[in-house]
Amino acid sequence: MTRPNLLLCFDAFGTLFRVKQPIAQQYSEVARQCGLTGFSDDDVQFSFRKAFKDETKQHPNYGKTTGLGATRWWTNVNCALLPSPLNQCFRNSYQ
Repeated sequence: MTRPNLLLCFDAFGTLFRVKQPIAQQYSEVARQCGLTGFSDDDVQFSFRKAFKDETKQHPNYGKTTGLGATRWWTNVNCALLPSPLNQCFRNSYQ
């Protein structure tokens, strides 16, 4: 008699690893290092939530469902946060 396969899944965020500071604060810090100003951490938080939600709707399962892939999926989310000069900064961080 064969035993059925067991698939165990869990969310690693907040269990296996934790961020050093809130995401909006971390992203804002990177943007400021790239020379961008004129936005608050709250602006980034709002934009991140919207971009994450929009990308999830358009490309579910971090892009796997549509063949986009996780790297491109996260690049799309990050590039939607702030004006275009930041886009290159984030693109460079994913290469």
